[in-house]
Amino acid sequence: MGGPATADEFVTDVRRSGVAGDRLAAFLAHAVLPASPDAVAARMVEEGLLTQFQATQLLGGKWRGFIVAGKYRLLEPVGAGGMGQVFVCEHLRMGSLVALKMLAAERVGGPATVERFEREARAAAALNHPNLVRAFD
Repeated sequence: MGGPATADEFVTDVRRSGVAGDRLAAFLAHAVLPASPDAVAARMVEEGLLTQFQATQLLGGKWRGFIVAGKYRLLEPVGAGGMGQVFVCEHLRMGSLVALKMLAAERVGGPATVERFEREARAAAALNHPNLVRAFD
């Protein structure tokens, strides 16, 4: 799958992704957009509308999956492990930054893997210490 060929296609992908939320309309109302998708992406990153990760994904034609479970906006990856990948996300309702660990798509195949991932999440949720990340969801 290729990325957007024009600035308008890039803006359409940003809109479809939901990543910019209500901020996109305000940005478009006041911005004179460059002609190329790369330049539009750079401007949106500069204005704080997108992160560099989001812009790169959108320029690569990937516009799905930025909003997770209707609650979290993917901002940046921070690490990966055997079970999945961890992202910095924004909680849409609270506006707070959270770490979100997602099970890798290639690992979802069996119920044992999903159970292990859920068991890990429950164990993390039971911990409460100032030097540990707290699990909520």
